[in-house]
Amino acid sequence: MGDLKFGIEISITAESLKRICVKAEDLGYNFIFYGDSLSYNSLECWTAISAISLVTKSIRVGPSMTFLSYRHPAVLARASATIDRLSSGRLELRMGIGGRALKRDSRTYGVPFPPYHQRVERLDEGLTLMKKLWTLKKSSQRGKYFSSSNAAQIIKPIQRPHPPITIAGISEKVLDLVIKHANVWEVGGVVPAEYRNLRQTLISKCKNRGRNVSSIEMSLEVTIGLFTRGGDAIDGLRRKLGNKFDKLAKRWTLIAGPPDHIISELNKFVELGIERFSIYFINYNGMNLFFHRPTLLIDQMEIFREQVIPYLKH
Repeated sequence: MGDLKFGIEISITAESLKRICVKAEDLGYNFIFYGDSLSYNSLECWTAISAISLVTKSIRVGPSMTFLSYRHPAVLARASATIDRLSSGRLELRMGIGGRALKRDSRTYGVPFPPYHQRVERLDEGLTLMKKLWTLKKSSQRGKYFSSSNAAQIIKPIQRPHPPITIAGISEKVLDLVIKHANVWEVGGVVPAEYRNLRQTLISKCKNRGRNVSSIEMSLEVTIGLFTRGGDAIDGLRRKLGNKFDKLAKRWTLIAGPPDHIISELNKFVELGIERFSIYFINYNGMNLFFHRPTLLIDQMEIFREQVIPYLKH
């Protein structure tokens, strides 16, 4: 697949989990990520990732995005180290401060959803604690949200100094966290012009803080409806969604169309420095766009691999 990397985001049922993950690996995708939410028809994220790590051999694994509102950082550090060992060093830790989905889970299930500035501070403190647990024999931390005292984590990750950390988000304070903690910066819900400006902001911040921007991989989360029938399929999706289509296209960076359209749109981001894509293939034939049907998902994975990837500007 050249220098570009491609991951598939899934929220699939237990019955289809092995089939989809092995297929993604056989097709040569670089990553398989599982969704972390209580609101969707999906398995518990970290349990699912553990299972994925045992039925695959080479594809890298991780959460689509995970949040400290669900798990204390010491628990998440231990889970991450465990899966890194089960997978022989294939874990990708992907974190954010949480947005609409986390807010919905907060209303429904009562998980914490603090104000923005607190979520930023919690992620900073949490990652600091996790990295100490991964790399030091014993460590202590007295924080506003997370503290430890002479804490040891005997189970260490295989990857050194720790599994790659992706931080997702586009706000100023999140960009500061990217520079401080991340190996990968992921954005979503943006058009190319917005991404160009955001990337320039990150470059400027890196320069001011002494971080080499080339040490941070650039990733785009993109939602794709990959059609082989052309315009009629797109028109059908527009009719189904009505005025929601344009809103979803903006919120999720939704790109829908035949392979040549997907190639054209993704190349706009490649030209701006995107190095990897986290892809959610939508269920455009169903009532719920985000509920995966295994057959349609596999069809899109195969078409994307055969008719899109070779034509992107590597």
